[in-house]
Amino acid sequence: MGQATTRHNVKGANAVEREVDELRLRTQSLVEELERRIRSRVDGAKDAVDRIKHAVDVKAQLRENPAIAISIGAGALIAIGLGTWFLIDRGLKRNRPMARIRRQASALGTLVAHPERALRPREPLGRRLIGAIVITASTVLVRKLAEQLAGRVLNAPSNRRRLVAPPI
Repeated sequence: MGQATTRHNVKGANAVEREVDELRLRTQSLVEELERRIRSRVDGAKDAVDRIKHAVDVKAQLRENPAIAISIGAGALIAIGLGTWFLIDRGLKRNRPMARIRRQASALGTLVAHPERALRPREPLGRRLIGAIVITASTVLVRKLAEQLAGRVLNAPSNRRRLVAPPI
């Protein structure tokens, strides 16, 4: 009877060992699949960041598309020329005697009709200009800090240990 119990224990131990091996293999394959998926997602994110960096790189875009750069430059020159012409023409029309008389009459009519508007204080141009400069500078600063942080996160070496299945 002692041999039957030993044989039964050996068969049970073998069955448990097989089940442990199967579980180990399943776990190892799940870990490998998860690692593969994570790697593919990270690679996709890195590719997206590279595409965005390339799209925002003005010098590279100018080298790759010189015709577009020339067109943009020509359009900018035309816009500046038209704007200058418009401002000069408008200034000449404003300085004509009848235009000045109309403006002064309109201002006098407004002053008589609504005197409280003339007494309302306006925010100085210098204060508005300083506010715009501060907002612009803070926007540029935050953008640079975000770019540096993103660069550090994406280029940082991984300190995590890779999961390795124990030897069988």
